[in-house]
Amino acid sequence: MPLLEKSIFLRTLNFLRIQHPHRAQYCYIYPATITAFVLAASIYSNWGHPSPSLTERMQPILSSVLILFPFFLASLAAVSTFQGPKGFDSEFKMRTPVVLSVTYRGGLRQIPVSYRYFLCLLLGYCASISLFIFVALSLESAIPLSRIIKSSDILDLLMVAFSAINCFLFFQILILTMVAIYYLSDLIHRLDKRE
Repeated sequence: MPLLEKSIFLRTLNFLRIQHPHRAQYCYIYPATITAFVLAASIYSNWGHPSPSLTERMQPILSSVLILFPFFLASLAAVSTFQGPKGFDSEFKMRTPVVLSVTYRGGLRQIPVSYRYFLCLLLGYCASISLFIFVALSLESAIPLSRIIKSSDILDLLMVAFSAINCFLFFQILILTMVAIYYLSDLIHRLDKRE
């Protein structure tokens, strides 16, 4: 993905390019499962009843990302400057190597990832996504889509898709936040003992 290397704004998405054994679970499977459950429960509970739109009902939950954004920035600053155990800057050890795949001089290059680099990429990704969700929700509430799109069926479909994407990203950053908390509160303090 050369586009990610050319734009400094998109490089915060590099976390998704890290290859490790649990990537699919934490980045896609768990958030998608929770999102499907929440959306299905939300739609089912209001079936046939006039009620606020799905986006309006989920707005308080999704807008909580505004609270998370400063937390991610502060955590990122702390991890970047943290003088932890000597193993903190060593290569990440799992069953398979943890690497970041980048395009370099026309080819694919695998960069070994340290614990610090992994956490920095994870927290940077979470900060970027929380900011994206906040901006998306702000734009959605500021732009009167009902005046632009006349068909209520298309508008409803767009709102469900918009809610599904935001909900998926919200649960993704919550799960990744739990991963970061695990690494920061437990694993990095045991690195020297694992060697």
